[in-house]
Amino acid sequence: MENKKRGASFIFGFLLFSILMISFVSADLSDFFSSITGRATSQNVGLNISIAGTPPNITMVIINAAPSITENGVTLVMLNFTVHDVDGFTNINGTNAKAQFNKTNEVTRQSNSTGCVGTANFSTDYANFTCSIAINYFDASGLWSVNVSAGDLSSTNVVNHTATFTLGQTSAFVSSPGNLTFATLSRGSSNQTSNNDPLLLNNTGNKNITAGNVQINATDLIGETNAVYGIWAANISVGVTTGSSGECDISGGLNNATSMNKSIFTSINQSRLLIGNHSANDGSTGQEQLYFCIRTIGTEIISQAYTTNTTQGPWTIKIV
Repeated sequence: MENKKRGASFIFGFLLFSILMISFVSADLSDFFSSITGRATSQNVGLNISIAGTPPNITMVIINAAPSITENGVTLVMLNFTVHDVDGFTNINGTNAKAQFNKTNEVTRQSNSTGCVGTANFSTDYANFTCSIAINYFDASGLWSVNVSAGDLSSTNVVNHTATFTLGQTSAFVSSPGNLTFATLSRGSSNQTSNNDPLLLNNTGNKNITAGNVQINATDLIGETNAVYGIWAANISVGVTTGSSGECDISGGLNNATSMNKSIFTSINQSRLLIGNHSANDGSTGQEQLYFCIRTIGTEIISQAYTTNTTQGPWTIKIV
């Protein structure tokens, strides 16, 4: 009986051990198969986000003084403008800051090749720029628009601001030669033209002198030796054309010459002096040409030199 009990106990122990072993092996295989399935329980994701900067805006444009032209020259007009950027003034791109002046039918004038220069930064969000723009003597008077622009470090953020200014009007001209001459003339001759005209007028301002607004105040040509004799101003005519005695014809045609009057400003028929760059020197751009004729030389005068530079003084030309 005792032997049988020990046998039963052994068998039960073996079975229990076998179950435990099977259970252990089963759990281990489960983890193994789970580990080779590749199923993840977590994953990392990277995020890249770009936030656009706020475009700057131009808060102020100031022209230092009311511009006017420099007679026969160039005027540098200085202006300042202020740029505000909430992203800070270091985000303002000074290399694309520029300014220009515009007027209908006029050439656009813009800041020089170096653009506009940043002069000062203040606070944390503002920058100042100074620009210089060349105005020419033949730029038309009146209202001009001012356009300034600037951007930030993003090339797409370019902003503009428009203001205006009034360019003053200047009336000015120069003429040459200083003295008109004639070849030796004969008593009783007619229609004798100058041998060194035309008298060339250059408009050195920015006012258009329209037709008939070039005027001459004439004087008599008095004998230098004997002042009793003279060539009277009324015997001299001035015209805007030459050839076929154009400067001598006062018959009243469209482009015919104008007879002078002593000590009276007389408008020259069809004379005009429009604004323009007279350096073109084409006889019309910013220029007018006047031609002179002595229509009658009296038979009574004596042989001597006759001039305006004695008692009555030189002729005066003016524009109105």
